[in-house]
Amino acid sequence: NEFFADGITEDVIAHLSKVRALTVISRTSVMPFKRREQSLKEIAGKLGATVVLDGSVRRAGDRVRIVAQLIDADTDRDLWAETYDRQLTDIFAIQTDVAFHIVGALKASLTPDEQSRIEKEPTADLDAYRCYVQGRHWMVHYTEPALERAIGYFQRAIDADPDYALAHATIAMAYAERAENGSLRPEVAREQAMAAARKALALDPTLGEAHATMGYLLSLWAYDWEGAEAEYRSAIELCPSSSDAHDLYGRLCAAQGRFDEALE
Repeated sequence: NEFFADGITEDVIAHLSKVRALTVISRTSVMPFKRREQSLKEIAGKLGATVVLDGSVRRAGDRVRIVAQLIDADTDRDLWAETYDRQLTDIFAIQTDVAFHIVGALKASLTPDEQSRIEKEPTADLDAYRCYVQGRHWMVHYTEPALERAIGYFQRAIDADPDYALAHATIAMAYAERAENGSLRPEVAREQAMAAARKALALDPTLGEAHATMGYLLSLWAYDWEGAEAEYRSAIELCPSSSDAHDLYGRLCAAQGRFDEALE
C-alpha cells in the first residue's frame, strides 16, 4: 500500500509538472515530508511552496479511497478538496481529475497539448502499473540490489503491457545507473538501455521522461552533446517542472564548461 500511495503522489507531481504555468516541487524534495511530522506551513516554508497538496490514500481489495486538499500555506485555507471512493481501475482518471482541479483552483492557464498529455493514460493494465510503481520505489535507492530489483519489476510491467512507454523509459535509466555504479558491464547496459529508450520514444514521442532518458544516454555513451541537448530541451518543453530533466541538462552544461547555465 505504501508503494501504491507513493506512486500516486509521484504521478500527480508528474501530471502537474507538464503545466508550464505552474512551478512544481520535485518528488525527491516532497517525499521526506509524507509522514506529516510538521505543520503544512512549516513544510511549505522548507519547500519554498506557497500552495500545498495534502492527501491520503487507502486501498482495500479492488477499492481505493483518496482524500485530497489543496491548501494555501499562508492562510491555511482550503482552495479545493475532494474525496474519491472508486474502483482501483479508476486510478488514472482520479489522478487526472486531481490535476485538472488544481489547475482550475490556481487559475493557471492550460494549453490543449498540456491537457492532452495529462489525460493520456500510461497503461490500461493495472498489474503493469503495480509493477511499475514498485520498480520506481526501488530504483530511487540507487544501490546495486535495489536497481536489480527495480529492473525486475519494470520488466514485469513491460511483459504485462509491451506498449507501456514510461516503463521502457524508466528501465533504460535503471540500466544506465547500473553501468555507472559498476554493477553491469557498460556494453551490456548500453545495449539494453538504448533499445528501451528508443522503444519508449517510438511508443510515445510526447513522453518527456523518454526524451530526458535519451538525452542522458546520448551524453553518457555517445558524447553527442548536440543531440543530448536537443533531447533535454524537448523533455523540458514537455515537462517544464521535471526535476530530472533539469538536473541532467545541468550536468551536460557542466561537462561542457558552461557553468553559469549549469547552475541556472
